[in-house]
This record gives sequence, structure tokens and C-alpha cells, in this order.
Amino acid sequence: MARLEGKVAMVTGSGGERGFGRVIARRLAAEGADLVLTDVEPTGVRAVPAKAASGWGGLPAVAAEVKGEGRRALTALADVRSAARWRPSSSARSRSSAASTSSSTTPARRPASTGRRWSS
Repeated sequence: MARLEGKVAMVTGSGGERGFGRVIARRLAAEGADLVLTDVEPTGVRAVPAKAASGWGGLPAVAAEVKGEGRRALTALADVRSAARWRPSSSARSRSSAASTSSSTTPARRPASTGRRWSS
């Protein structure tokens, strides 16, 4: 059994082709975690804006790599640099706190505020 089997991890900044977020996401998936992958741009933010775009697939490409490890992935555009931009609604908070009190053997649930389904 993988070390992180049954756990869900959120990786911010995971849409870039050569960034730490992508590497971290792949490692967590290899360890057995299902992932929520976020970035502020679908293909990540380039460190050198003058460089030509490479055709990188961004968040969906990282999600495909995670699925290649046999894990589930949910992608979302999110700016977590500011609490005001990230603060979920009160109903989502209450559902989130109820979910966090469940046992670790409970299957991962999709975040209530996104309306998106887990992909397998």
C-alpha cells in the first residue's frame, strides 16, 4: 500500500511545464494521493514571459500524468495568494468541516464549491 493511499492533496502552481508544482504533483501521485491541481493560469505562469509558448498542455496535462499513476485528479483555476480570493462560501465551509471530521478510510469527495467531478 502506498504511503498516501486514501489521502487527497492540493498542489498550487501545478500547471507549469517545468515548475515545482508539477514535480510535487507527480511525486504525491506516485505515493498514492489523489490530487486537486490548481494554478492562476491554465498553462502556469512562465518565469520568463518573453520565451515563446511551447504548446504545453498545462493543468490537463498534469492531470493526465497523475491519472497515469492510477490516481484521480481535479483541476481548477485558483489564486491562493489572497485569502479574499480563496475564501469559500459559508455553506462550502460547513460542508468542508463536516467532511474533514470523517475517517481517513472515507473515499475522497470533490470540493463542494467547484461543481466539477473527479475524473478517473
